[in-house]
Amino acid sequence: MTAAEIIEELRPLGRDSYKKVILKHGVKEPCFGVKIEELKKIQKRIKKDYQLALDLYDTGIYDAMYLAGLIADDARMTKRDLQRWLANPNSEPLLGSTVPWVASESRHGWELALEWIESDADSAGAAGWTTLSCLVASKDDADLDLARLSRNDAVARWSRSRNTGFQPVRTAGFQPAGAAHRKVRPPAGRMPAF
Repeated sequence: MTAAEIIEELRPLGRDSYKKVILKHGVKEPCFGVKIEELKKIQKRIKKDYQLALDLYDTGIYDAMYLAGLIADDARMTKRDLQRWLANPNSEPLLGSTVPWVASESRHGWELALEWIESDADSAGAAGWTTLSCLVASKDDADLDLARLSRNDAVARWSRSRNTGFQPVRTAGFQPAGAAHRKVRPPAGRMPAF
C-alpha cells in the first residue's frame, strides 16, 4: 500500500464537523477531518510500516501525519527521521503527541528529549518535555539517567515550555514508592486523542 492510496482512502472519511473542532484545537490545513477511530481501523489493518509512515508524514496532511505516528515502526525510526518529523509538523497536536510518543519508543528517545529541551525553539522544547514525560511514565527508573537531567540544568530553564516543562517531574513525582515496576504503558496506538 502506498501513501497516495492511503490519502485517497482518507479523503472521503473526513467530516466537516470534526474538522472544525480539530482546527480550533491547533490543527492546520491541509486536513480532511478524519476521526481517530477511523485512523485506528486503518492502523489495525496496516500494523507497522516504517516506510509508509515516513511517506505519510511527508504528505503534510494532518490526518496522514497522525496515522504515520500510529503505524511508525519505532525500532526502525532513526534520529534523523525523528528530527525531520519535529522540524515539519503540521500542528501543535503532532508536536504534543505524535512526535514525542514515537520518539519515546525509539532507541533515540532519551537523547532526543534532552537535545530538544535544550533547543531555543519553544516547539522543540515542548516536544522534548513531552518525550521525557512519555519516557518517565513508561520506562523503569533504572533505565533512565535522571541524574543527567538535573546536571544539564534543563529543569531550571523550563519556563520556555511552561505547558509541558514540569510534566516529567509531575509524572515521576506522583509515582508511589517502589512503583518503578508498574510504570504506565501507553495505550495501543500510543497517542492520546484530543
